[in-house]
Amino acid sequence: MEINTTKQESLFNSLSVGLSTFVSNTFAQYEEQMKILIEEIKKLRKENEELKAKPEVEKIGEKS
Repeated sequence: MEINTTKQESLFNSLSVGLSTFVSNTFAQYEEQMKILIEEIKKLRKENEELKAKPEVEKIGEKS
């Protein structure tokens, strides 16, 4: 019975480490993707403000 308990504990520990690593890596990837998206949003906002400042640009929805 002791051998089975040791095997179960070993398996549990292995699964715990594996799951912990998986979750950690998943959140790291998510964080990296969020940083990239935030930078893209900043660029688009800047481009939008620059376009709004140009008088020759016809605003969407306006008719001449």
